Amino acid sequence: MSRYFKAAQESPTFLAGDATLLQEIAHPLKDNWPIGYSLAKAQLDVGQSSLPHRLKSSELYYVISGAASIFIDGQEQALQAGDCCLVPAQAEQYVQQKGDQPFHFLCIVEPYWQENDEDIL
Repeated sequence: MSRYFKAAQESPTFLAGDATLLQEIAHPLKDNWPIGYSLAKAQLDVGQSSLPHRLKSSELYYVISGAASIFIDGQEQALQAGDCCLVPAQAEQYVQQKGDQPFHFLCIVEPYWQENDEDIL
């Protein structure tokens, strides 16, 4: 198998510091891939919100399914399937699930996510 392939079961799901359920799909340090970003699939179940936090990196969210509101530096934006949203580096942010279905989204972090670059507020 190619060294640039990773099966879904190779990416365990874990609870991130901001209380979002994450599956880290691609990370240059863990996968030894020549990329400068990381990619994760995130989930918030019905009634859940992530904790307010900041990252030193920028994040790009792509909504797979469900609905939510994202709060970036105090500004609220509704999100639904197919939407894309940029969270600038150092912006205070959190996501609040809306509706009766879990909220699923992809998150690209550039430069790649590192735990010590995240501040939970």
